Amino acid sequence: MKRAFAVCSTAMLVVACAGEVEDPSTTQAEVLFELLVEPTQYLPVIPGQLFVVLASATGGEGPVVVTSSVSGEAAVEPGRVELQPGAIAEFTVIARPESVGDTITLDLRAERGSTREARSMTIEVVDWSDDIRQLAAELRDRFVAYLEDEHPELGISRDTAWTPTITKPQILVVMHYLFFSEEWEMGLTWHVTVPEHAWSRMYLRSRDEMLPTFGLEIPSYLDPDAAPVPWTPPDEIDR
Repeated sequence: MKRAFAVCSTAMLVVACAGEVEDPSTTQAEVLFELLVEPTQYLPVIPGQLFVVLASATGGEGPVVVTSSVSGEAAVEPGRVELQPGAIAEFTVIARPESVGDTITLDLRAERGSTREARSMTIEVVDWSDDIRQLAAELRDRFVAYLEDEHPELGISRDTAWTPTITKPQILVVMHYLFFSEEWEMGLTWHVTVPEHAWSRMYLRSRDEMLPTFGLEIPSYLDPDAAPVPWTPPDEIDR
């Protein structure tokens, strides 16, 4: 399955449905489609944060053209993709420092034949610093070491390159972080509390899929000898 993606940051949600067929020479099977977008919920973002939005088209035949644009002090990539039914596209929004205190708006427009759908998402940009990247990377490496030894079929090793980004800034009890490799999205959370409740959880989403499919938990990450154990991944991506 092919995918299209980029790396940038902010927010959004949605499900877009088919409109009416205006051109009688075009069959409904060729035109009607449903546009699925994840996440369906999001929090404010900070400048430089990568906000990766997933889109997939279902129904009908042939590609759906999806274009993106963003208003305000921000950027989004890619600007245009052609989605075959079932394929996944990633749109990444990044807010600039000048956007702090304002909102930016992400627009997605989908088209096949005479069917057109449009959605707009407004995202608040806040002033916050990312001071948790080092711990996030340390926790990631513990999960990666386990995956390399116990699940080599996933193709994740200590040599895998990752692109990091904070998510859900301003949340203080449970920290949230994301890492992207060429093939995987790794979502990390950890509970800032006493040792016996200091869990850390990880999910994996193949970048050819919309939702996480694999999960692990370290019962207490404050214990350097604690090993990951299986954990049921959430039914949504973390943004």
